[in-house]
Amino acid sequence: MLEWSPVISPATLITGALAIVGFVGWVFSLGSKSYEIRAAAEDIKRVEERLNVFKQNRENERELDRKEKEAFQVAINAGVTALRGQQAEFREEVAKSYATKGEMQELERRTNQGMDRIVDRLEQISTRLETIGDAIIKTLAARGGNT
Repeated sequence: MLEWSPVISPATLITGALAIVGFVGWVFSLGSKSYEIRAAAEDIKRVEERLNVFKQNRENERELDRKEKEAFQVAINAGVTALRGQQAEFREEVAKSYATKGEMQELERRTNQGMDRIVDRLEQISTRLETIGDAIIKTLAARGGNT
C-alpha cells in the first residue's frame, strides 16, 4: 500500500503553482474585460449624450426654420395683399381715365352740338334784348317828346 509522504514532489509543486498563476491570470483577465466593458459603456454614454445634444440642436434649428418660414409667409401675404390693393386702385384709375377714340369723337360731337345750341340761344336772347331795347328807346323817345 501506498503511504502518504509529507514530501511534495516538484511536479506537484509546479502544477500547483501553474494552477495558481492560471487562476490569478484568469481573474485578472476577467478584471480587464470588466474594465473594457465599463470603458465601452462609458463610450456608449458619451455617444448617446452627443447624439442627444445633436438631436436637441437639430430640433432647435427646425423650430427656428419653422418660425422663419412662418414670418416669411406672413410678409409675403402682406406684400401680396398690398399689391392686390394697388392693382385694384390702378385698374380703377385706368377705367376712369381710359376712353377709346370712338368715345372721344362722340364726346366731341356732343360737346360741339351743345355749344351750338348755347350759341343759338344766346343769339335769340341777344335779338330779343335788342328788340326790347329798341322798344324801350322808342317808348322813352315818344314820352320824352310829349313832355
